[in-house]
Amino acid sequence: MKHLITILILLISITIESQTITYSYDACGNRISREIILSRSIDTSKKSFEEKLSENTIIIYPNPTEGILKIEIKGWEQTGNQSIIVYDSNGGLIHDTIITSSITEIDLSNCTNSIYILIISYNNETSTWKIIKK
Repeated sequence: MKHLITILILLISITIESQTITYSYDACGNRISREIILSRSIDTSKKSFEEKLSENTIIIYPNPTEGILKIEIKGWEQTGNQSIIVYDSNGGLIHDTIITSSITEIDLSNCTNSIYILIISYNNETSTWKIIKK
């Protein structure tokens, strides 16, 4: 059993790029808690992201953004169900628009620095994105 635990810890430490262990002590010096924080570094140098949706390529850039977010749909054609909705992390509606061209800009400059949820509906298919406003 001890070997199994050692192997699990080794595997976790190999797949995790960074970990921090924090201990808390009471007034007598007794350890009362241990907190292990595991995190991975995220490559934020990549500013644009692509995905296929309804046989079209959607490109979102820059993400993270400082204000203006652009959504480009390669091969865009005007059809019925095309919309872009942005929600804040609490589920509040930030932006709701109909797609009217191959490139749509959303201004998040008045929004607080946070994570937002972008939902693109195109030809009865939906794609969800996490947008970081910094």
